[in-house]
Amino acid sequence: VYSWNIITSNQWDGDIAWYTIALNAIWSCGGWLNAGQLASEVDNPKRSFTIAVFLVLVLTLVFSLFPLAAAVCTLPSVDQWQSFHVGSWAIVANKLGGDGLKYLVGIGAMIAAVGEMNSSFCAQSRMLCYLSMEDSFMFPRYFARVSDRFGTPHRALIALAIVSFVVSLAPFQQIVGFVVFLASASLLVSFACLCKLRRDEPDLERPFTIPGGIFGLVYVVAVGSAISLFNIYTASIIAKISGLCLLIAGAPIYYAANYVVSKRNRRANDSVELIGEKAGHKY
Repeated sequence: VYSWNIITSNQWDGDIAWYTIALNAIWSCGGWLNAGQLASEVDNPKRSFTIAVFLVLVLTLVFSLFPLAAAVCTLPSVDQWQSFHVGSWAIVANKLGGDGLKYLVGIGAMIAAVGEMNSSFCAQSRMLCYLSMEDSFMFPRYFARVSDRFGTPHRALIALAIVSFVVSLAPFQQIVGFVVFLASASLLVSFACLCKLRRDEPDLERPFTIPGGIFGLVYVVAVGSAISLFNIYTASIIAKISGLCLLIAGAPIYYAANYVVSKRNRRANDSVELIGEKAGHKY
């Protein structure tokens, strides 16, 4: 729907806004990486993730194609598609089933948005919590605290909620471009880490392994890298500048965190040695 709207808008002259199409496609298909952050908490993730990804992919295609087919049948005119927007789904529902179906579509959209936000918060808060633990210390240990009652990283959740609220004040298209740029850059780093780990630690026990051996690995890395590079290349100037600034700022933070961790580890080792020496003198 987005692609057709973009292509047919403004009396289409043959130029396709590939960047806008890619943004909507990546944004609509995002969220798959969140599952990997919870792999250690899933029983038999190699089997469970494979089945879950296949089922979710089928359900996503079905629940995306059926509404699209209904919209095409309801709005057959090209002029109607030129002015199609997110709120037009309510118009389609109203023509198909009246006000009742229109309100149900609106309620369903709100529930889906809340569910997507909650699932994203659950995954990202776990990552922030893990990176704040004593052995990582990428962030202050304040965020590593979990609820005594529910076991959830409540401080990390609150921090993510505040950051999300501040970011939401920006125009939505800029937010999408910024997020896609950073996601593409992080995917390239993830692919590099994946190749290095496969080369240096081939026998390392993993909760999930890409099937297909070396051919499956090459296919996933090649296709994912090509899409990520395309997104970075076609990103808007605002997305590139803001994304690069954040990436550049991450380097000194990373090395500073490593320095603090190494310094704390040396102090801990010195304390252990001192305790051992005192214990030896005592006994």
